Amino acid sequence: MKKSMFLVIILLFSFWTEPFSFVQKDLLLEKIVLHNDVRNFWGIKEAEVFYGDKKFYTKYEIINFKSIGVWSRYIEPEKFSGREVIRKGQKIYSKTKKDSEFIIEKGRYPSIYFTIRKENLRLLRENYNVIPHENTNIADRECSMFEVISNSCKKPEMKIWADVQTGQIIKYEKYFNDKKILSYWFSEIKINTEIDTTIFSLNIEDSSEEKQKDTKYYYSIEALEKEVEFPIIKSQKILFGYEFYQGHIILRKNRKIAHLIYTDALNNISVFIRKQNKKDLEKYEEEEIKIRTKRSRTVISKIENDIHISLLGELDKKDMMQIFFSMGNGIK
Repeated sequence: MKKSMFLVIILLFSFWTEPFSFVQKDLLLEKIVLHNDVRNFWGIKEAEVFYGDKKFYTKYEIINFKSIGVWSRYIEPEKFSGREVIRKGQKIYSKTKKDSEFIIEKGRYPSIYFTIRKENLRLLRENYNVIPHENTNIADRECSMFEVISNSCKKPEMKIWADVQTGQIIKYEKYFNDKKILSYWFSEIKINTEIDTTIFSLNIEDSSEEKQKDTKYYYSIEALEKEVEFPIIKSQKILFGYEFYQGHIILRKNRKIAHLIYTDALNNISVFIRKQNKKDLEKYEEEEIKIRTKRSRTVISKIENDIHISLLGELDKKDMMQIFFSMGNGIK
């Protein structure tokens, strides 16, 4: 009798505690996503990007105004000191200490911001475990700290410190194969503070040609297929929890390249498809597979039936190979 009563108590306790843990996780997930509403803030931000044994460090002042864009001015390293960068939508402008006016950047600055889009919250719940830790204080803000770990194959893992009051990410670290590959944090931050928006003023006019170049269109798989004259991958889902997110057309020397992006909520995998060119014929044998690993990324390429296909992502080589071969059946 005592034994059976003991089992009943354990069973009831498990029913009581398990839903509570799910509620806690969902609150944390919601908090991560809420900061994507992008609040106004001023801050001093520092970042480290790791390339093998090398480390690239930057420090800059940053102002974020949600209805306009992001302004930043480099403090370190010395060679970038005083350089200003303004992001407005998809356009990027920059000015050095020697420049009197901003110029339009032809390329793009890589973003190291950690973001989760609201529409990918379901994927986050399905593909990752969120492990909460004790609160801590960073830049005079009380922060909730938690780890985000994949529940399937080996993927980049993350440690996140979010402001308890607003949900703003104050510190972020990214790891792959137990090695830190990226870190950024605020040493100072003022959230929802008053901001002088004249700092975003630009004495520059875009020509119609520049406007056209900066316009980026997002396609579904069906719409992407109509824009190109070669077969593309039709898979909406691929291995390890990745789902099709959006497609782009890249124009390079009057040639179209189809770019398909798959996401698991936190990490993306890119697929590039185009017709082969003369250089490809010199580099590849028919159906030869080439694999390159650089930093934490793996690139797998192949030519088949005059079509060049490349897969790029931050996964182990063996997992990338599995995805690459599984996607072959999706090309028609």
